[in-house]
This record gives sequence, structure tokens and C-alpha cells, in this order.
Amino acid sequence: MKALLSLIVLLLGGGAFAQTNVTNLDINEGVSKSVLLPKDLTVRVGMGFAGTVSDESQSEGSRTATLSLTPTYKFNKDYRITASASVTQEYEIERVFYSNTRLTLYLPTWTLLNDSITVYPSVAGSLPTNNIAYRDESFRGALSGGASFTGTLLSKTFPVSVYYNLSGGRNLHKFRRNNLRTANTEYFISHSLGLTKGIKKASITLAGTLNPAWDYNGDYEPTYSLSQTLSYAADNGVLYNLSHATGGRALDYRGDFSNVDLLDDYRSRISFNLVYTIK
Repeated sequence: MKALLSLIVLLLGGGAFAQTNVTNLDINEGVSKSVLLPKDLTVRVGMGFAGTVSDESQSEGSRTATLSLTPTYKFNKDYRITASASVTQEYEIERVFYSNTRLTLYLPTWTLLNDSITVYPSVAGSLPTNNIAYRDESFRGALSGGASFTGTLLSKTFPVSVYYNLSGGRNLHKFRRNNLRTANTEYFISHSLGLTKGIKKASITLAGTLNPAWDYNGDYEPTYSLSQTLSYAADNGVLYNLSHATGGRALDYRGDFSNVDLLDDYRSRISFNLVYTIK
């Protein structure tokens, strides 16, 4: 409880913003409660706990608690701007840190293939509010753009929602190398593919992401992530999520794509979070 109270105080006192994609916003749109907020403003509040599957005694083990806040404002009918705020506490070393501040402008959507695919274009910018990245990597911001494509497979027999996110951009750093003398990442691309099957109030999502990246020396350093999420939308307006995720460097020491694992004792993480959307 003490850790949770400290997270709330830190978030209200200074918060920072974390990335949230358009697909998650749309999935959670129905979880809400009417309050005295401006007509076109919604706010998502989330709280989560996560940890590696390795023992706490392992140096790679990590247990965290995160509190997040994501306001979204719609204007001119077809536009919306979103900011996401989160603060995380690590239990083992009692360290608290903020995410980078990210503002995303979602542009008017359009459809493809007889309205079977919806496209959500967006542009985004990040500010250096992550105290660790600011200090250790001299991170000073980022600019990016991209689009999300959503549709339905087997709509008449066994409907499954599918989405693909494509984005890319550039990071800005004060120095080309971090404190460990490793080159910082300059250019990045993100490919994300996910499948969601809903059954009444529950749903399961399988997702994978490949992030090609190049550092200031031009070296190629791709990363990946794989996740499985079970969600349940309760009658009280709370969305519960139980997830397993793993990820890291996609290339091994020989430069081959053989460092990708679905399960890993030191990189796999189990997380539980709940989200409440206020309208």
C-alpha cells in the first residue's frame, strides 16, 4: 500500500507519458463511466504489476508496479490527441522512474477494400522525461509517424480481429554514445501484428513486434517482443488484463535471427493490470 500511495503522489506531482497505440484505445472504448468531464475528453487510468519468471535472487529478476494516466481529446470530429503518463517503481532496488513524454496526434481515418480495413494514421513526438534515459543515454526526444490497419478475419464463421501497426522515426540524443560507451539508437522502425478473439466479455490477444533499429554508427540492432493477453471487461467498468511477454535483441552473436524465444527464464514477464476509462 505504501508503494501504491507513493506512485499516486509521484504521478500527480510530475507524471510522464508512455506510448499507447490506437488499437488499444479502440478496444477499451466501451469501458467507461459518465462524470463531469468535457464532452470530447476521456481519461484512462491504469494500474499494473509485473515481474520476470526467474527467482527474485537472480540479478535479472525484476518486480515492478506501474500507475498510468492517458487522456484523449477529440476535436474537429476526425482528429484526436492523446498523451500517456506512467510512473514505475522497481521493488528490488527501490527505484522510481518516469517514462518519456509522448504526444500522439491521430489523423482522420479511411477505409480500404470495400471498408473491410480501417486505417488510423498518426504522428507523434516524445519528450525526455524518463530520468534514466535522460541521464544514461542523453536522450533528448524523438519524432515518429505511422499507421494502424485493423480488420476482421473469418467474419461469418469465427470472427477474429486483426491489426497491423507500422511506424518509424528518429531519436535525438545529446551524445552518440551512452554512459556504457555503447552507441545510442538513432533510427527505428516498428512492425506489430496482433490477433484478438472476443467471447462475450472476455478476449484473448496474441501479438508480436519486430523493431529494426540503427545506431549512430549505422549498425543494425533489431529487437522483438511476443505477448499473450487474456482480458475481461467487468460490469463495474474495469478492464482486467493478464499477460505474458518476452523480448529483447533479435540477433545472436553471429548476426542471425536465432535469439527469438517464446519463453525465457530471464526475459519472460508476467503482468496483471486493470484499466478504467472515464468519460
